[in-house]
Amino acid sequence: YNKDKNMPDELWKAISNRTGHHRSMDNSNHNNLEILKKMHELWSSGNVDELITYIDDDLEGVHYGDSRVSFLGNFIGKQGVLKWIEDYAREIEHITPPLMSDYAGVGNVVYHQYSAKVKINKTGRELDLISINKFTFNDMGKVVKMQFSGNTHEIVQAFENNF
Repeated sequence: YNKDKNMPDELWKAISNRTGHHRSMDNSNHNNLEILKKMHELWSSGNVDELITYIDDDLEGVHYGDSRVSFLGNFIGKQGVLKWIEDYAREIEHITPPLMSDYAGVGNVVYHQYSAKVKINKTGRELDLISINKFTFNDMGKVVKMQFSGNTHEIVQAFENNF
């Protein structure tokens, strides 16, 4: 459990003494969970220029799965993220708006679930895309690691060997 900034200190002390949870929600000038939500707003609105300001120059990213699909595999730094976004947008059309949900964060790590009904542009096949994503932030509130995992086997099948 994390202390809400509006929670009275005496209540937090009683809870933390009983449960052993002593971590404050925001012990810095940023809140990584809120930063990630802001990044998702920027992504969904197409504001890539501002989105990229939240990415560390040395970011290490991976979208697990068969690297024959252009947006699956490893990517590095801001340029890698830009190429990943470009590849993703070229290969997939959203039928439903992406839903980012089930955010959970502790320390510098934030997880969330991504889900959307999508169409593979090369084949016209539709599928429900679901992934659990992990973002790791540095102490400056910049993303240093991005890891995406999900039903990538279904993505590969939807490409029907059109690589």
